[in-house]
Amino acid sequence: KDGRLNLASLVEDSAAPAAPAAAPATAEAPAAQPWTWALRRAAIDRFNVRFDDRMPGDPVAIELSNLGATVEDLSSAKGSRAKASLKTAINRTGTLAARGQFALDPMTASIDLDARSIAFLPLQPYVTERLNIVVTGGDVSAKGSINADLSVNPPRAGFVGDVNIANFAALERLTSEDLLRWKSLFFGAVNVTVGPTQVAIGEIALSDFFARIILSDKGRLNLQDIVRADPAAASASPATAASNDGGAKAGASTAPPAPSAGLAGARPAPAPAAAGAPFPVKIGRISLASGNINFSDFFVRPNFRLNLTGMTGSISALTSDPGTAADLELRGQLDGSAPVEIVGRLNPIASPLLVDLKGAVRGAELSTLSSYSTKYTGYGIERGRLTLNIAYKVEGRKVNAEHRIFLDQLTFSTERIEGPSVVKLPILFAVRLLQNRRGEIDLNLPISGTLDDPQFRIGPIIWQVVVNLITRAVTAPFSLLASLGGGSAEEMSVVEFEPGRAVLTEAAQKRLATLGKALADRPSLRLELAGGVDTERDREGLRRAQLDTAVRAQKARELSRRGEAVAGLDAVKLEPKEYETYLRAAYRDAKFPKPRNAIGMLRELPAPEMETLMLTNTAVSPEDLRDLATARARAVETYLVKESALSPERIFLVPAKPAADGAKAKLPASRVDLSIR
Repeated sequence: KDGRLNLASLVEDSAAPAAPAAAPATAEAPAAQPWTWALRRAAIDRFNVRFDDRMPGDPVAIELSNLGATVEDLSSAKGSRAKASLKTAINRTGTLAARGQFALDPMTASIDLDARSIAFLPLQPYVTERLNIVVTGGDVSAKGSINADLSVNPPRAGFVGDVNIANFAALERLTSEDLLRWKSLFFGAVNVTVGPTQVAIGEIALSDFFARIILSDKGRLNLQDIVRADPAAASASPATAASNDGGAKAGASTAPPAPSAGLAGARPAPAPAAAGAPFPVKIGRISLASGNINFSDFFVRPNFRLNLTGMTGSISALTSDPGTAADLELRGQLDGSAPVEIVGRLNPIASPLLVDLKGAVRGAELSTLSSYSTKYTGYGIERGRLTLNIAYKVEGRKVNAEHRIFLDQLTFSTERIEGPSVVKLPILFAVRLLQNRRGEIDLNLPISGTLDDPQFRIGPIIWQVVVNLITRAVTAPFSLLASLGGGSAEEMSVVEFEPGRAVLTEAAQKRLATLGKALADRPSLRLELAGGVDTERDREGLRRAQLDTAVRAQKARELSRRGEAVAGLDAVKLEPKEYETYLRAAYRDAKFPKPRNAIGMLRELPAPEMETLMLTNTAVSPEDLRDLATARARAVETYLVKESALSPERIFLVPAKPAADGAKAKLPASRVDLSIR
């Protein structure tokens, strides 16, 4: 336990006698020639070695059994090379065989290595002090050659061959739950050198693997805590630790954590300062087969679980060269039923980072997300399915992301549960607005930013976009309906009329057609219409309308006398040259005092004067204005019922409300205000 080898205690320690004072040198002594030695051959056979390390908390025992080793032509002579071989069993289950050459001056070695099934379990005490996991199984095998040259500066070393870590299993230390396990993690055609450092791997194959990812109630991933924190490092910068903890708490209180690590939820660090070119890395191909990723979120209550199964795919050749990317293809299932796929190109080991990925989940059960829904909306999810298509593109430090979200038959619980994270918005109304007649919601949420921005975190940004969408559903529902229907996002909550008229303009009919299409696709929505008038402008407009009606009526009478059918006064067309003729006829029939000549006959007046007299003597009562407001609302209702096939039971006429501050307050009052309920 004190760090001394027991073999050292076989030799008794004794204080060395003090050396006598050296006499002053009178002449420089000749340099002593070093001894030389040579060993023709040494061998041991059927040898057993047991090594006990009692320094860790739990002792480590390593047994080498049936060991055989030989050394030939070993010499201290400069440039001489010796031959060596070794063969032994390690802890009874593993074997190690090595054969090659080495030299002492200069120190070099070239060894062929063949290690098979060397177990990790006896080395568990070494892991205990550094990692928060318990290794319960696994062994490593390696076959290749090791080369080393310690005579140069910097020293050079390298390994060429294959490595396989098989039947590995590890548990969480505190919970004793499965954390990681796999049947085989194979590294083929490995070529690693140090001095300079280079890594080349022909292939990596991971099969039959399992990973359990946990987001704790503190909002921290368990994978972040596999390596134990260094107490000395933690005590050296308590302010930094407190700052980081505070930031995590602040982030957790404002937005939901993303249900996966990486870009979706992690806060990216600023780009590190350049410290020389990174060492080159080349990987021929990476393949994954029969994987299972189990995610648990204890940050939300009730807890949330997600299970990815059958994860199989591959990544093509990958290098650290800038501008290169590998093809990725990964497929599996979510909770054993919903297909999951991720395809695209990426290079996580190059600088700058390059990612161009598309992912899809089809038909996932929304009820599994009820914990998140309850925490942040106040309503649990009773049923529904989710289809999600995402696209992430990272070039350098710039991120562009697309999120296409399709919700089918989303149904919330009726009981609202309040909480500190619940948004104060009418969620149920927003869902009714977004959901079409087939019970579908189709959303597109684009996001862009830069990883250099410490505030850029995709998970919270997505949540904020959703909150903004719900807010827009409440504050500008008509604009949202227009955009969902593929039209422009113009305001459709107002239908304007010409003064004194209750006839829809062509522009108004076009907007109502878009609105009618959106409402027809959302049968749960109700529409309220409030007709309005501008007292001054509409009073004058009504006078003008009555004058126009009187003139058209004169032509209609003329057409009737000729035997020509007239569909209605609005269908009567007046040519400019005949307008004055029928105006004079209407003037003569009007019941008000008119200017006369000396003998009492009506005086002939110019057309403008006749118009002025008729307008002046046309009375418009408050009842006429109220009727105009109602007629305008009826015009909108009639159009939506006839042209958009809306049920009359969905449309209600309500009294006009006083103009409030905002965009509508600046519009003419000759309009119909629309509202959705």
